[in-house]
Amino acid sequence: MIQELLPNTNLFDLKNSKKIKVYRSCARPDKTTYNSGFHAGTLQQALIRADYFLNDEETHDEYYLYELEIVLGRIYPQLEIDKGENHGSDYYAKISKDYDTVIYKNTVEGNIENENLSIVVLNPQNVVSSKKVKTLTKEYLSSIQDRLYS
Repeated sequence: MIQELLPNTNLFDLKNSKKIKVYRSCARPDKTTYNSGFHAGTLQQALIRADYFLNDEETHDEYYLYELEIVLGRIYPQLEIDKGENHGSDYYAKISKDYDTVIYKNTVEGNIENENLSIVVLNPQNVVSSKKVKTLTKEYLSSIQDRLYS
């Protein structure tokens, strides 16, 4: 059975895993290909991201939740800290020569009091599978607010 990235999964556990199940939400209803530098994380993080675009920004009427299986491969050796800034493609281009994934402490989505790790996938070939598991609506996300933010 494949390990799922959970709010309390730590860096040591990830470094000792070959594959992991992660989630990603996006506006595309048929996302099948990925580019270098995409972010994925826990189910909670993906739902919070969708909630932000649907209910806060109101930029979309629907969002889509994807479950991905990722081979972690060569993991960048240090934990990155999310400071709410976009490192940009130049930053990841340098790292992607030697590593497949970067693990970072997500300080925006999820409960920041626990490990709350996310993954930047530098090598999109490490995506073993990607399947849409749910269409997310404003109403659905509003109905699970307590679960999203606890």
